[in-house]
Amino acid sequence: VAAAVPPALAPAGPALGFAAGSPPPFAPVPSVASPGGAPVPRTPSAPAPGSQPRAAMAAQGTPSRPGLRAQPTPPVPAEERARTYVPKPIPADAVRVTGDDLLTDLFEAMSDLHFLAGAFEGADFVLDLALQKLPCAVGVLSLFDMNRREFVVVRQVGGDKSGLLYRLPEGNRVAQTAMRSGRAQLVPAAEAGLDGKWARIGVAPTSLACAPIEHGGRYLGLIELCNPIDGRPFSDSDGHALTYIGRQYGEFLAERSVVLEPETVMQGLA
Repeated sequence: VAAAVPPALAPAGPALGFAAGSPPPFAPVPSVASPGGAPVPRTPSAPAPGSQPRAAMAAQGTPSRPGLRAQPTPPVPAEERARTYVPKPIPADAVRVTGDDLLTDLFEAMSDLHFLAGAFEGADFVLDLALQKLPCAVGVLSLFDMNRREFVVVRQVGGDKSGLLYRLPEGNRVAQTAMRSGRAQLVPAAEAGLDGKWARIGVAPTSLACAPIEHGGRYLGLIELCNPIDGRPFSDSDGHALTYIGRQYGEFLAERSVVLEPETVMQGLA
């Protein structure tokens, strides 16, 4: 015989059309009697955390989970930026200046160099000026790293590919001859081709002028122009002009500090 279940423990039957055992969707809010006897409605409590309506949560923004937090993009190393750097093109309207006009133009223009601040700003100026007067397929400017005894390409204009940060040993024959003589060297194509910098840039030298950047016998760098765009080889007059540019920049550079860390070289370049 089944035992009788006390009424207090018996399951409640359906009420008001809701299924048995399910909580009603709302419950009456009990009132609290005021001292005067009138009921005072109870203030609804704030919703529990996590129970805000979806529209309110959307307005506030959903906090990101730690596992889904966006990771910062790591910086691209300077060496990779150097390899993918797009060199500035040679101005299409540049016309080669010759004779006395060349040195006269350079003498007037170089006075602006000493108003510039840093070594790389000066490098941009002198290389652009050289290529305005002697337009070539490519021009590069290298500075000398005394710690490693190498010339480091810090600026380039023209060329199909980047040669930035390329290092040329101090013992390279062209560089050594230019430094010891103190004047620009007009280099035969066969000799110029021994410098791997040009293959990296993507140009085959047919006419190359290489001028030293020095001051008081100190090695400071090189400025090199390759393949005049008018097809004519460099002349002795062109060499004198490039020597003058190198000497002026050498005086400018001797009064300034130079840091050749890759990040410093690439600073300010796209």
